[in-house]
Formats: sequence, C-alpha cells, structure tokens
Amino acid sequence: MVRPDQDRIGGLAELDRILVANRTLGPDPEITSVVSDLEIGRPGRILIPGNNLWRNGVVTVGSQASDRVIVLPNMRGIIAEFSSVLPPAGWRAGDGPISKPIRVWTSEGQTLAGFAKIHSTSASTGRVVAVNDIHVIGDPLVLDVEPGLIPESHHALHVAIRSFASGGVGNWKFIDNPETDRLNGRIAVTTETADICDQCNNGSLVEAAFVVTPRADMPPVFHKASNLFVLYKDTDNSMAQMLASEDGDPGAPGGVKVAQLNPGINLFVLLPPNVKRAYDGFDAEATPIVVKLKDKDGAPVLVAADIAAGQCKRRSSGEKHFGRLVCKMAVTTPDAAALATLIEEGKSVDATFKFEPAKGKAPKITQKLVISVPKPAGT
Repeated sequence: MVRPDQDRIGGLAELDRILVANRTLGPDPEITSVVSDLEIGRPGRILIPGNNLWRNGVVTVGSQASDRVIVLPNMRGIIAEFSSVLPPAGWRAGDGPISKPIRVWTSEGQTLAGFAKIHSTSASTGRVVAVNDIHVIGDPLVLDVEPGLIPESHHALHVAIRSFASGGVGNWKFIDNPETDRLNGRIAVTTETADICDQCNNGSLVEAAFVVTPRADMPPVFHKASNLFVLYKDTDNSMAQMLASEDGDPGAPGGVKVAQLNPGINLFVLLPPNVKRAYDGFDAEATPIVVKLKDKDGAPVLVAADIAAGQCKRRSSGEKHFGRLVCKMAVTTPDAAALATLIEEGKSVDATFKFEPAKGKAPKITQKLVISVPKPAGT
C-alpha cells in the first residue's frame, strides 16, 4: 500500500480537501447551542454536543484558541480544553462576567456554537468583613480576614474599594501596601483622599475586597467583604450637627450661640448622609435626646429636647444642605428660675445634646449650645 506523504500534502486537512475536490465535504456541523462558564487564569473545558464535528480541530472563545480538542467516543460531540483561560481584550481587574462567542473552526470555515461567560477568578471561601459600618477618609480601613486567605508568599497584596452605586460592575480602586496581621487575620490600609473610589461621594455606600496576586503572570484573586460600609469625607460629616435660625431656615453648621431659649429661636439637627445605613436602624424621630448642662459644679439636667414625628425633612434642590435630612428640635426649659440661678446673671453654660437609642448606635451631635442670660444694662 502506498501511503500519502502527509508532509508534502500539508497534513490531514489538505488531504481531505484533495480527496473531495470539486464537491463539498458533506453536511455542515450540527451543533446544540452551548452556554458555558470559564474563569480567568484557570483551566477550562467546553462540551460541544452535535453531529459532524469530528473534523474540527480548533475551538475559539473570543480570540483565544483551544489547546486541545477531544472527539467524544460516540462521535456526537467534542470537548475543547484550555490550559489557562486568558483575560478578554479590554478586561480590567474586578470587571463582571464578559460574554464571548464560542466558534468551531474547520478547513471550510467556522460555525457559531454558542457563548461563554468569562468570569474573574473566584475567591476561595473564607471570612472577609469590613470591621466598621463607617469609614472616614484619613482613618484606617480594617478588614477582618480568614487567616488562611493571607498567603505566606505572593506577588502583590491590595485592598480594593468601589462604589456600590455602580451595581457591582464599577472599577475597583486599589490601595497599595496594606498592613497584614496573618496571625489575627487583619488587613489595614489608611485612606488619604476622597478620589480613592470612582463614583464615591460623601455618604456613598462602598464595598471592599482583599486582593491577592499570587504571581506576576497570574490575575488577581478578589476576596470580597460580605458587608458594605458608608464612606465619609471627614469626621464632621459622619456626625450630626447643630443648626440654628431665627427665620425658620436652618443655618450653616458651626458653633451655635443662643442668647436665651425662647420661641424665636429654631434649633435643628443636620444628620449625616445615608444616616440610616451608617447607623443601622437609627430613627431620629423615635430616639430620645438627653441634654446636659455643664458648669464648674456639674449642673443637673434642666433642659429637655426631642424631635417629634414628621419633623425630619430631606432638603430639596436649591436649599441649604441639599439631599440631607434636617430635623427640627423642640427645646424646653422646665424650670427657668432654676436655670437662671444656676448660670447667674451674665454667665453661661454649655448644653450638650446626645441621642440615646434603646439599642444600636446613633450619630454623635458635635456642637454644643451655649445658653446665656444677658448682662444687665450698664455693666
């Protein structure tokens, strides 16, 4: 028997073409539509059922060609194997799944077999929790991490954050050089500027991740925190602030000085952005307010305050404190005579206001109210 010189012919594909010159190869491949999931940086396999697939030597997902194609024993399908799934063109660390076409190639052309969803490498199971419900720019951002997730050797470690308003598909911002405590399972970084996060504003809901890059030639592995936190640009914005006015319009935050507690003075509390998420379950209209007066002798409480139902309003566009909740506070002096005696004529005392929830946390009220009695004329 004379065997064909395959080197001269150019391989099996060329031999096949010569033997069937001037006619088609037969029926086109019949493929059952395929939907598959692949992970970047890991081996992948795609089962493609169908008929007339035995001739097909290459399968592609996007622009990546399979490393091997296995014909099923019954000749009714093939398995395409990828030793390591590559990131698609334009892919960025932290992106959501990207769909790419699966194509089966023959010497006569190509056939669309379906689509593959290419995912970021899944994080291994383990605990990752943002320690605090609130993070203020400039303070340490601490993650409680399962110790086994912190590798003894690695190419790089990062903490990454992004705005949750992006729907989980926004770009991660990486913070370099985290402090690691493998023994106790703690990862910490210090944030410096508000632009650490795309679409992050004062009061934004943010998600975090501990990111491990095992080797320079491998994609990063994201270990997402199971909870979210609220980001504030500074400490004042994470607290409630006292406002005052005489015309019913809340003024600007600052040191509030009131000559006397009288019906002409309106007091308000400016609540932090996203306060109900930052302080889970907090409701200013249902939380008692404790007021304490401070003088050299440690005065008793002689002032009462509360926020009645319906007194918290979200400020509209064009108003001061746009988008923030502003609550009108009612302040009374049950014993005006005792108050006057306490502070003496021409003296003043500091009144400290504090939310006192039955459970959970509440924002601290930053400013004090200075209560004073006018000095007698001519002094």
